[in-house]
Amino acid sequence: MLFQRSQSHLHSPFGFSIIINGHREGPYIAASIRSAYQSLKKLNQIEVPAEIIIILDNSDKITMQVARNTIKDIPLPIGVTATDYSDLSNARMYGVFLAKYNWIAFLDADDLWSYNWLTEVYKLICAMIKPEICIFHPRHTFYFGIEEAALNVPDQSDLSNPLPLLVADNFWNSLCVAHRSVFKVCPYKPNMLKSGLGFEDWCWNRHTIANGYIHRVVENVCHYKRQRADSLCRKTVSEDCLATP
Repeated sequence: MLFQRSQSHLHSPFGFSIIINGHREGPYIAASIRSAYQSLKKLNQIEVPAEIIIILDNSDKITMQVARNTIKDIPLPIGVTATDYSDLSNARMYGVFLAKYNWIAFLDADDLWSYNWLTEVYKLICAMIKPEICIFHPRHTFYFGIEEAALNVPDQSDLSNPLPLLVADNFWNSLCVAHRSVFKVCPYKPNMLKSGLGFEDWCWNRHTIANGYIHRVVENVCHYKRQRADSLCRKTVSEDCLATP
C-alpha cells in the first residue's frame, strides 16, 4: 500500500474525488491518470477542489510501476492503494470509503475522459436544486481497441419506463459521477461469476432507479472506453452470467 487516507478523515462538503480503478492494464494506466489530471486541472482553474485516488486491485508489477512513475510528473498529491479483493465492485467501494470529497467520479484504468468532463458536470450540479439525487453520464461514449463504436447515451427522461427497459439492456456504464450518499443507499454489489452473476454496473443502474435516483446525461462531453478480449464484461458474457438481481 503506497498511500491510505486515515479512516477518521472528515468528508469535505464539496469537491470531486476521482477514483481510478486498475488491475493489470500496464502502460494504459498512464494515459488514464493523465486524462483524469487534465479534467481536474480545469476544475482547479475555477477553484473547485479535487483529488485522485488510484485503487490497484490484484495488480501486477508493471501496472504498479507505471502508476508510480506517472504520478511523479503530476504536481498534486495522489493516493495509490493496493488491494486484493479480486472484485471490481469491492475495489470501487473501497475508493468511495477513502474519498475526501462528496462527489465521486469513476474512471477505469484503461479508459479516458474528455478534458471538460468534470467542469461540465460541475456546471450542471450548480444549476440543480437537488443534484445529489442525480447520477451523471456523458452524452457520448466512444469505444476503441479490438472493436470501435460510438454510442449516444440516453438521459433517463428519454426513456418512458426505464426500470423494465433495464431488464433487457444496460444504458449506462460505471464511468459516472454521483454523490457519496448514493453509494450508502446503493453500494456496488460484488460480481460472482462462478455463481452465474455479474454485470455490477447494470445491477447498480437498476438498483439506483428503484431507489428514486435519476440518471442524467451531460452534453458536450464524451468518454473513451477501451475494448479488450479479456475484459470483465467479456468474461461475464462468456460465462453466460446474469445481472445480479
